Amino acid sequence: MAQKINPKIAILGAGLAGISLGYFLKQLGIPCQIFEKEHQIGGLCRSTKINDFTFDCCGHLLHFRHRHSLSLIQNILRHNLIQHKRNAWIHSFQRFTRYPFQVNLHGLPHNILKKSLVDFITANTDGVKPLPHNFLEWCYRNFGEGITEHFMHPYNKKFWTVAPQKLCYEWVDKFVVVPTLRQVIEGTVEENRRNLGYHSFFWYPRSGGIEELIKGFSSHIHHIHTGYEVFQINPIAREIYFKNGKVTKYDLLISTIPLPQLSKILTTVPRGVAGDFKKLRWVSIYNINLGVRQKVKPDWHWIYFPEKEYRFFRVGFSHNFSSSVVPPGRSALYVEVSYSKEKPLDKKTILLQVIDDLIKVNILPSKSSIEASVINDVKYAYPLYDLNWRTARTNILHSLHGYKIFPIGRFGGWQYMSMEDVMLEAQSLAEMISHNGIYQKS
Repeated sequence: MAQKINPKIAILGAGLAGISLGYFLKQLGIPCQIFEKEHQIGGLCRSTKINDFTFDCCGHLLHFRHRHSLSLIQNILRHNLIQHKRNAWIHSFQRFTRYPFQVNLHGLPHNILKKSLVDFITANTDGVKPLPHNFLEWCYRNFGEGITEHFMHPYNKKFWTVAPQKLCYEWVDKFVVVPTLRQVIEGTVEENRRNLGYHSFFWYPRSGGIEELIKGFSSHIHHIHTGYEVFQINPIAREIYFKNGKVTKYDLLISTIPLPQLSKILTTVPRGVAGDFKKLRWVSIYNINLGVRQKVKPDWHWIYFPEKEYRFFRVGFSHNFSSSVVPPGRSALYVEVSYSKEKPLDKKTILLQVIDDLIKVNILPSKSSIEASVINDVKYAYPLYDLNWRTARTNILHSLHGYKIFPIGRFGGWQYMSMEDVMLEAQSLAEMISHNGIYQKS
């Protein structure tokens, strides 16, 4: 007979969303049980150490819009935190220019610069314009043809793996800079050192990699169970069946499991949303981490690559986040390649192609300079904001709430979120559980 345990609140997943929720519930005196399928907690917020290099699973940086969020993380990390002013670049037209593209036209070929500036002025002085129907129309409306066709269209098609006209634009407010005409002109006549955007400053652990954040939160939490992969969830009986033979009942279930995966383990898919689950799409990331013998791009943080000829859309330099992640005189690169059903990836050849491309753009000195490598294949990396996203997501979440299942986080809640967004959502849910009677203390 299966062994039973009986928490009132069960949290599935010990990544940032699940662990931070467990922390906030603990602060409010509310017990919970956290179940993680892996034998290590952290989810994608983990770090791997090899040959004295520390590699994160994809680029993970902390950005704070709220002062109380920064204070919380300073306390959690015991001030093991460094602040950086972003130094990000774009490689296009065989040269590097500063990011964001739309306020850093200086340094581009004259014809590209002129068209981008003139078209931006035209787009912003043309009077009343109709509301856009998709992301591409939104770009033309806000940036004009030049900036859209020279950066916004190629980069976002490469990143999202689908044509921008197939995307909605509900995600852009926090993540895409829409500058004033003055800001565009300033960045045209001379190199612009002003940082714009939500990640104009960022924070990173002084030592240990991004996993230190998980260690900090989890040190305050009891009842984290690893090796508990979910086999089935019965939303009627409110029971979770794990592959290790254990079963648990719950009063309230918090899921950080990616929504498409959650639909496969529910014994009863809520009525009316089976079709909505099938509409969910996502972008996967093939994350290649390289430890390099030489110093590479001192003081640069990351580079965007909008052009088709390079396989990756972004290359980051984590040795410039913290010197502790590399041995003396070395560098650590993370390279990100996106793929999906619409744009499959040949995983047998991609590593050598990436290395060749890194050498071609003078980032990697040579293949022989690589001393360590770690590859992370992240299936669910970004929910795809296609034109079905809002309706499908809204219907699914509303239906699951009726079964006392609350999905949270980037993948559970199926939305593009920063690490701060994830923690704030977890805090808000913990307070709602406490204040609104979802959980009653016994």
